[in-house]
Amino acid sequence: MPKRLSFRSDIPRKRRALVATAVIMAILVAGLARMAAAQPIGAEGQAVPAALPPGPGHDTVVRVCSACHSPDIVATQHLSAAEWRNLVDLMVRQGASASDQEQAEIANYLTRSFPPNPPISASRPSPSGS
Repeated sequence: MPKRLSFRSDIPRKRRALVATAVIMAILVAGLARMAAAQPIGAEGQAVPAALPPGPGHDTVVRVCSACHSPDIVATQHLSAAEWRNLVDLMVRQGASASDQEQAEIANYLTRSFPPNPPISASRPSPSGS
């Protein structure tokens, strides 16, 4: 009766390791390529967040906020002008480096770009359909 060969015994251990490494590298390269394609590069070589709309203060937000976190995180928040000013003030107290003028520019940009969401009840149609 002939000896039955298994996949593992057919391919030497070193070759299996090389193939596995090549597959992992291909996956990593493909993932990095997708990330690079999704993040346009700005004038200073930094990734430009797609979620931040253009406008006065955009570049300041990207420069100051990205020192600690992704500036895209602000796109998930919708605050009032006072809440944005308080949040900018908190970030400066925690180490963000921005002049008083830059802080005002950031707060104004965020207030314009990410205002509070309307109340849920105001956006829903009434049950009667009117």
